[in-house]
Amino acid sequence: MSINKEKIIVVCSSSGSAEILSAYIKENKNKYDFFYLTVNPAKKIFLRNGFKSHQISNKKNFLKLLKNNNIKMVLFGTGWVFLSSIELELIKITRKQGIKSVSFIDHWVNYRERFGYPLKNWKNNLPDEIWAGDKYAFLIAKKLFNKILPIKLVKNPYFKEIKNKYYKTKKIKVTMSS
Repeated sequence: MSINKEKIIVVCSSSGSAEILSAYIKENKNKYDFFYLTVNPAKKIFLRNGFKSHQISNKKNFLKLLKNNNIKMVLFGTGWVFLSSIELELIKITRKQGIKSVSFIDHWVNYRERFGYPLKNWKNNLPDEIWAGDKYAFLIAKKLFNKILPIKLVKNPYFKEIKNKYYKTKKIKVTMSS
């Protein structure tokens, strides 16, 4: 952990979000110090990707870190069973603390439902900003949330990671068969 780097907490419970957010961390590890509050299945993916240190074990430790460590933002996954996940509660807490909350959309369907729609007060579950990982997700999110909160296109780092692995594998197979 570096004293000069800004700090980001990542909160994640779903596997799709875990793949995207762990790829985002790998891509930005020299820019920020990351802390993680993950529950399964996301926790297994974070551990598989080598994120063993900086784990936050529970909500109490999350609150301590949030209050005492000059956190730049909290980056949330958006699992499909959002209402039963940890993200819902912690988005509200993060916003009350005045710390920027961002949710990275990891799919192309059920965006509002991930935040509790059609319940009456579902908009209270929204973060300060939503990130979409590709132009299609961005357009859908813009259509659904544009008048409510900012939507930002942030290239999906997991897509890039998969593409790189594919080309690396393809190159190896071509080389081996030659």
